[in-house]
Amino acid sequence: MTVTLYNDTTPNTSELNFYINGTLSGNSQTTAKAINTVNSNDVLIGVGVADPVGTGYFKGLMDDVAIWNEALTAGEVKGLYDVGDVLAYDAGKFDQLKTVFEAQAGSVTIGSLIWSYATGLGTTAGLSGSGTDFTLVLNATAGTGLTSTPEPATLALLGLGGLGLVLGRKRK
Repeated sequence: MTVTLYNDTTPNTSELNFYINGTLSGNSQTTAKAINTVNSNDVLIGVGVADPVGTGYFKGLMDDVAIWNEALTAGEVKGLYDVGDVLAYDAGKFDQLKTVFEAQAGSVTIGSLIWSYATGLGTTAGLSGSGTDFTLVLNATAGTGLTSTPEPATLALLGLGGLGLVLGRKRK
């Protein structure tokens, strides 16, 4: 997965960052690029800005394209890649996690997991854990991100399944 980010923190220039599998692979400075939402022109994704007729198309496949109103941090890019790779979350689900993270409070349920804002998580950005016990560090410097717990219905099903296993063993 390759992610390209424009970071427009300096007037009239943008830093273009290239990430492959959640890791920064290079960057360059370019003139500021903005998505024009005023006119009726199409937004082109995967074709060079200087080549609007389409002879310089991206060579490959894109499966989950998203546009944010701000540049993602390196930790967020790593988190986006990891939850996509491990949990098969798309950019929309990652955005739900990012919303809780930015609020520094609350939780969101995605599938069978409840994700809650957490502190004191460690210094490595990205996703770790397995099953229903995951930690997603989005700010490695501050050690903040989200942790998961099973959704209550999942806990009840796990409990009933375990009880059935114990009762099944006693009958033998």
